[in-house]
Amino acid sequence: MATMIRVSKTGEPDPPQVFGAGDRSKFKQDFDLRDIINMGVGGKHKDLSNADLRTNYQWLAGKIGVPAAQKLMNKILIYNQQTANSQLPDEERIKAFYDTPGDDEEVSTIIKTAKGLGYGIGEGVRSSRHAGVADIAGTDMVMVPKTMLKVKK
Repeated sequence: MATMIRVSKTGEPDPPQVFGAGDRSKFKQDFDLRDIINMGVGGKHKDLSNADLRTNYQWLAGKIGVPAAQKLMNKILIYNQQTANSQLPDEERIKAFYDTPGDDEEVSTIIKTAKGLGYGIGEGVRSSRHAGVADIAGTDMVMVPKTMLKVKK
């Protein structure tokens, strides 16, 4: 059962927080990168027709470079096009993506780094602050100024 939260504040509202924006630390950017990978794989995207995925690709290109971003995005899209992978439950599909060996050393390093963050991929899916990943995990993200609360659906 979802809990409703009422927040009142006087004065001007805080500006909305944008995913991956601002002067986030390298550590936080690594978590953002993991969330982008999880959203791409978990969202079953097979091309760049999704606006969020295109925006995330542009963010990746700015952070890891265009060639690495293209290779990573190609790996995600090709992985999602394989029938056996598309039939897996979301969290299993994401975990299997991280266990799939890669041809490219640079992409493999990026994926290995994302896989090792925090408490691992499963927890990364369940506790992500990114709305696209929250949809995959089956949780609602409730935006509160400078705070984000999760409520189980």
